[in-house]
Amino acid sequence: MFTSVFSESPVGSLVLESKDGERLRSCLFTTVRRGTKAPETSQRSHAPIFGQARDWLARYFAGERPNPAELPLDPEGTAFQLSVWAVLAAIPYGEMVTYGWVAERVGENRGKRTSARAVGGAVGANPLGIIIPCHRVIGANSSLTGFGGGLEAKVALLELEGIAMPRGPRPEAIETPSKNGPDVLIATETPRNSAQML
Repeated sequence: MFTSVFSESPVGSLVLESKDGERLRSCLFTTVRRGTKAPETSQRSHAPIFGQARDWLARYFAGERPNPAELPLDPEGTAFQLSVWAVLAAIPYGEMVTYGWVAERVGENRGKRTSARAVGGAVGANPLGIIIPCHRVIGANSSLTGFGGGLEAKVALLELEGIAMPRGPRPEAIETPSKNGPDVLIATETPRNSAQML
């Protein structure tokens, strides 16, 4: 595994990994939930994919809107996780969606119903944070929920994309099973912010 560190990020250093030096396997935060540690030295840090990924990230943090499809990506995951990550990659810059919305799209693509809870697990396992924009997914009641880089980083990324985030306490996610079955969740609170949602 080849690694490199992108330290020019306003939300903390990111560890880039590639299995072959040609395709990007992961882009992980160096702290918080995943507990990833930045490598002290980088094996073949000048591999072509790292230059491409650094350029992509620099453009993103400069306020441009690079497309994840510009990078040769090689995330490792189950077929279900890959289907969720494909939907995440299509979420437009500057927009937020709910886990339920992602579950509907994944269900349509797979031809069978998918639960928001299962989607949440796949979103949490996304190895290509920022590039595959899991930070654009929020809870049914507009709660921010978890994020591999921490909620402060999630807010910073959303604000970078032009989404006005309310200040003060954040609403808690309160979801209950709907009458349509245990796999369908509904919010028992109305959204508390005015951020744009799909």
